[in-house]
Amino acid sequence: MARSETRTARSSPVPGRLAPTCSAGTGQGRQTVTTVPGRLQVRELRLGAVGQAGPRAVGGTEVWFVDGESGGVGDGGPLLGVLGPEERRRASEMREAADRATYRAAHVGLRLLVGGVLGVAPAEVAFVREPCPGCGLAHGRPAVVGGSVHFSLSHCERYAMIALSPVRVGADLERIPTGRAADAVVAALHPRERAELRALCAADRGRELARVWTRKEAYLKGLGIGLGRDVGLDYVGTARPAIAGWRLREVAAPEGYFAAVAEEEEPAGIVGLLG
Repeated sequence: MARSETRTARSSPVPGRLAPTCSAGTGQGRQTVTTVPGRLQVRELRLGAVGQAGPRAVGGTEVWFVDGESGGVGDGGPLLGVLGPEERRRASEMREAADRATYRAAHVGLRLLVGGVLGVAPAEVAFVREPCPGCGLAHGRPAVVGGSVHFSLSHCERYAMIALSPVRVGADLERIPTGRAADAVVAALHPRERAELRALCAADRGRELARVWTRKEAYLKGLGIGLGRDVGLDYVGTARPAIAGWRLREVAAPEGYFAAVAEEEEPAGIVGLLG
């Protein structure tokens, strides 16, 4: 695919499943907003002009997709100036150019979005690591300094997913696994999940495994411990799993992928962009 700094004419990143309902250019880059009945509202962030916008309130959980093939985030790209030293270092350590581009697109997109919420330039957004809930050291969930908005990032191959929320949130995006790779993951899950997945035919098992795994990892990221917690401890395998204090939601994803978010529930319930 040809690359350009600003993508102004491109379909939604979910071929065959999502149809864009509106598109508008803003200081945060060009956006496409897509509504999927019964699911979280999905937005595509098309990286472009890096300008200050806002401030604005985040009234409910927002889910954004960024394409790693966006222009401006390849090696030496013009949008890389908004990244911090640690982000640049981590990207430089990735061997594959495509991986570097997706990582950079995710973090440029995050800075654009959070900067728009705070009303500051993307390069001025400051992040911190919260204490780990397991050991108390400062390597837990990443957070915005000031704590006015929570976020979670996930990237898989060329796509990145960004969740913003007024409450703690976790997000996960995965390619639907097949064959032995799927079998190896199933073996590590909760006993009930293993039994449910092994009862399925091979053709259905990969997709249902992706459903279980994305829910689980999103929840663990929301807690702030990630895969430091045994993935066999928590059961998320039912059609509508119940985990005290959290809501697990699926998000429409690109063809061949599966995505989910976990949102911390407030006493009055989460409001805003929930379907």
